[in-house]
Amino acid sequence: DCCGNTLFIEKEFKIALAGKADSLSFVINELLFNPYENGEDYLELYNRSNKVLDIKDYLVANRDSENQISSIKEIIEENFSFFPGEYLVLTTDATILQRDYYVPDPKRIIEVSSLPTFGNEEGSAVLLNKQGKIIDQFQYNEDMHFQLLASQSGISL
Repeated sequence: DCCGNTLFIEKEFKIALAGKADSLSFVINELLFNPYENGEDYLELYNRSNKVLDIKDYLVANRDSENQISSIKEIIEENFSFFPGEYLVLTTDATILQRDYYVPDPKRIIEVSSLPTFGNEEGSAVLLNKQGKIIDQFQYNEDMHFQLLASQSGISL
């Protein structure tokens, strides 16, 4: 501190002021829409910008049958810094995610109360800010999987 007191904690802390995301500042990097039996969907995000973003300022949604944005969900209520080059995973159950997949940094999992529905055959995922501006979106269908997979269950795009 300013008085010269030493802090006896051997940890590093990242501190930054959050910026605002432009389109494609952070993107949908991976989507699991057809989980293993007793599994959960997840959405992986990647910050490809040079800005630190506060993830509480953003929402996740899908598109309905008329292609309108629907099922809008808040990602997180409290501040959460998303640094350049980092990944985050959104899921409703971090324990199940870690049971089914290798997770090198569990602190990068954000457990959300709910995600929009991601259909097992086709659907969409949309990231937007709280003013409704689309940051990224991904339309998918099961035919996008590698054709030689024995099963598509538990395999993300």
